[in-house]
Amino acid sequence: MAKRSPRRIKIESRPTGRPNRSIDVEVYYSIGGMNFFTGASEARGYYLSINPITRKDGMSIYTAFTGSKVLLQEAKRFSWKVLESVVDIAKNHEQYETWITAVLQRDQETAKASATA
Repeated sequence: MAKRSPRRIKIESRPTGRPNRSIDVEVYYSIGGMNFFTGASEARGYYLSINPITRKDGMSIYTAFTGSKVLLQEAKRFSWKVLESVVDIAKNHEQYETWITAVLQRDQETAKASATA
């Protein structure tokens, strides 16, 4: 069963092979608008988020710009029923595994680069 939190459902957490590190896969609703980091305007709707997370001492540590997100469905307003259906859309999407693998590979490359530095 997926974990629910405000406007967000965690689908799964995959180990990366590194201690205290995993890839979290979630679906969430965003009101959209201007993204001040990229300068782009983002659509309002339901997104798939794939992020490497470090868990230590009861805290979750996210590193900026290491994950990925994909718009799955545009929407004018939030609905729990739609969010729950978007979880199924995400899991059954033909590129679901490809997106997770890409984030996992980037995380492993970052680990190798920091180990050699």
